[in-house]
Amino acid sequence: HGGMSVGSTDQPATWNFTGLTPGGVYQVAVTWPTYANLATNATFSLTGGSNPASTTFNQQQDPNSPPNNALYGGFVEGGSDWGNLVPYQITGTTLTVSLSAFGNGNIVADAVRLVPVTTPYVTVNGPSGAAISVGGSVGFPTTLTNQPVSESFTIQNLGGQPLVLNPAITLPTGYTSNYSSIASTPIATGGSASFNVTLSSTTAGAYNGVVAFASNAGNAQTFSFSVAGVVSNELIADDSSASPTFSASANWATTTGGYNSSSHYRSGLATGPDDPATWTFANLQPGLYQIAVTWSANGTRATNATYTISGGTSSPVATTVNQQQDPNSAPDNTPLGGFAEGGVDWVNIAQFSLSGTAPLTLTIRLSALGNGLLVADAVHLVFLHPQRAAAGESAGAQVGQTLTAAALQSVVAVAEANLLATPLGATHAAALAAARFEIATLPGGYLGATNVASSTITLSANAAGYGWYIDASPLSASAFGTAVSPFVFVADPGSPAYGKIDLLTVVMHELGHLLELPSVDLVAGPISLMTTTLHTGERRLPGAEFGVSAEAAAAPVTMPLANLLVAVPIVSEPQGFVFHSVAIAVESSGGAPNARAIEPDLAVGSVEAVATATRVAAPSFAVADLDLAFAWLGSPTNRAALLFFE
Repeated sequence: HGGMSVGSTDQPATWNFTGLTPGGVYQVAVTWPTYANLATNATFSLTGGSNPASTTFNQQQDPNSPPNNALYGGFVEGGSDWGNLVPYQITGTTLTVSLSAFGNGNIVADAVRLVPVTTPYVTVNGPSGAAISVGGSVGFPTTLTNQPVSESFTIQNLGGQPLVLNPAITLPTGYTSNYSSIASTPIATGGSASFNVTLSSTTAGAYNGVVAFASNAGNAQTFSFSVAGVVSNELIADDSSASPTFSASANWATTTGGYNSSSHYRSGLATGPDDPATWTFANLQPGLYQIAVTWSANGTRATNATYTISGGTSSPVATTVNQQQDPNSAPDNTPLGGFAEGGVDWVNIAQFSLSGTAPLTLTIRLSALGNGLLVADAVHLVFLHPQRAAAGESAGAQVGQTLTAAALQSVVAVAEANLLATPLGATHAAALAAARFEIATLPGGYLGATNVASSTITLSANAAGYGWYIDASPLSASAFGTAVSPFVFVADPGSPAYGKIDLLTVVMHELGHLLELPSVDLVAGPISLMTTTLHTGERRLPGAEFGVSAEAAAAPVTMPLANLLVAVPIVSEPQGFVFHSVAIAVESSGGAPNARAIEPDLAVGSVEAVATATRVAAPSFAVADLDLAFAWLGSPTNRAALLFFE
């Protein structure tokens, strides 16, 4: 039959099978001779069950070859190749097969073969609802580190017996699944069960592999398909991209300038109604995000271009920039800074606290109201891995210190040394050395936030209004008198740390993100250094997530020498700290401390320093081309010392 166009009255070819078993499941197969002038969209339909079903074939190809046999297979019989339609369950005793006359070429109606399906028959529908072939593939949306993205899959049993799933599923690295929740219950004939596959990782990169599960299905005892996704430290929504989405009315014209050689522009409106350009990021988790924008600067641009960020249950935030100036120049980059990437300059316009229940959508709108030409180019999004005050922003008076660069530097040195002493930190020394720190005002009770993409850690100037506790000998934990666990200590009333946020804990938490550790929700397990929230008067030390056992936490700290300043407190005799093969101990000698090498093969001698309440420089000596200076803090009775290597 010559293919007919849609809109005409269909003239289908029809095959009827009668005397069948009510409730039976049947496999229909069809055959045809191939010619180049045949339709590539010949559609066979099945009726006689609760709902009709259809399968479309390319009649220019052999019935038992791709794509025709991809979903339901094919075979050779009677000197002809056959392609299977979807298995079909009838309700009465008749099954009708129809071949539509609609098509983009000639349609061939040849023979139809019918056999009962007496075994389970497995099919899998992907996120779009369409069937996935064995060996097919599914793509996942690009997501941010520590931001899970899930896709749903539905297993159907189109066979004549219950489908029994094997409880195990094979997943590639970076993927998890709740498949086990459905695997324990057989799927009845005509039934289905759905499960999710989730992509999430602390490490940016491509995550590809095969998902596979076994069953008693007669058509595919092992059903497998490939998945592919990308985890990134950043997302960029360009005005030319489809996902994350960009939208603008026809009043916004396009040009070849800007990021990715594309941008939109329009003349600014003096009054409303507004006609904004909009960028949307979907499937986000609650948390703190940094938003940056770019544009091509020109003297005709608006000096009051206004971006508004909104999403979830958070209040919208608006910020205005001068598009006559380069994005990474004053005054636009003064509050939050800027950077160069992808051949263009960017400016950070906001750190936005996105609240609500995941998955959330973040929207950025550029208003059309302005005093010049407005440019809508690209938006750059980074998740700032944060730690937050457990009680949120302080409602009372600040009791702790306001952070200074000098105080921060000393605590960072201790934090890095403490992490280098852990198995995880020792293997990520370069990541720790690359860390950059800045002090700023953070929104919504956040104490610190890490931009993994740029290795930048931002710390709240006032610890979310509580003020910081900055310890003179931070590893001793002497101000935290109650041990909750080997890794968690709490300050008692009257302690100088009581009511304040411990700076060392927050710095180590944020450095943990550079070691590719995620934040841990409080409900997910015991409190640890990487727990998302932190109470006042609480110190946490590296634990199991850093490879440190409770037994090791009580033992002398070991760490490699590094070409950086580190400070290590020694709190009691005879505890020592091992640096490679050199052990340093502190002992009292006539009211003054004495530092000596324990290793007998090192003729180092001793270094004397005057006991005083302040840090005192002492004589130095060379050990493996490194200068060691010994300094004493406090009186000999508390036996606290700092060792500096530089």
